[in-house]
Amino acid sequence: MLPISFFLFVDFALGNVKDFRVTVKKHTDLKGGIITSTQKAQNDDTNAFKTGTIATENLQNHSKYNAKGFAISGGVDLKGGWSGNTVDKQGKPTTGVSKSIGYGKDSDSQSNITTSGIGTDNIIITDKSNCPVRTADTKVFS
Repeated sequence: MLPISFFLFVDFALGNVKDFRVTVKKHTDLKGGIITSTQKAQNDDTNAFKTGTIATENLQNHSKYNAKGFAISGGVDLKGGWSGNTVDKQGKPTTGVSKSIGYGKDSDSQSNITTSGIGTDNIIITDKSNCPVRTADTKVFS
């Protein structure tokens, strides 16, 4: 049986963002990502995220594999081997048989969650009638 592995993950980062001002005219659909910047930008009120509507979704990350292996090998050494130089203590060419059998298996699984969110107090939702997500801190303007 061949080993099988499945996984889902998010691996992207844009580092060293000092502040942000994002405007999306219609809908923002944020899956498995966080938009954030420095604490200084938050304190200075230089972050802003403005969108018509917004939805966020966390990602369930999974990794799982299962592998098994089996092997058989053997050999015969007649009359001193290929060169005829292999001899016993009496100087006679040796004859030998070798054999081996092996079996191994391994499996593992891991999971975690990649969360979604926007790291600012200044989130502005412009289409309050169609917005599927609201929090107590969200500002809604028409």
